[in-house]
Amino acid sequence: MQIGIIYYSQTGSTKKLADGLGEALGIEPIDISKPHVLKNYDMLFVGCGTYNDLPSDMMINYINNIPANSISGAVIFMTNATGKDSAQLLVNSLSAKGIEVYEKHFVCPCKRWLFKSKRPDNHDIVRFKKFGTKIVKALQQ
Repeated sequence: MQIGIIYYSQTGSTKKLADGLGEALGIEPIDISKPHVLKNYDMLFVGCGTYNDLPSDMMINYINNIPANSISGAVIFMTNATGKDSAQLLVNSLSAKGIEVYEKHFVCPCKRWLFKSKRPDNHDIVRFKKFGTKIVKALQQ
């Protein structure tokens, strides 16, 4: 099974989660803001921050340019100041490409502009590793 991780991280919070899951799965996460080639994947973890309760424009534009039928399934992970699941636009964009989206999303509250939060912290990263590895194990059975 081909598994990948892509992310866009404006502040570094989403990168922390992507790197943690990449370590757990033995996968190098792909920062979509840097040059790369996206392979065909059976499952792709898709991560970004949300701004004004919307996923980053960078990630939405990236997904809109993924060739149809190159990715079978996707799992969404997000970071934001509120901890609110704001994934619907991502779900819609992925679904429009024929990508089946896992119904549960991982959402991590993180840096807030007025308050210096240290999240995602080690506890958040461990929780995300468990979330991601549990999904991968279930798919491999």
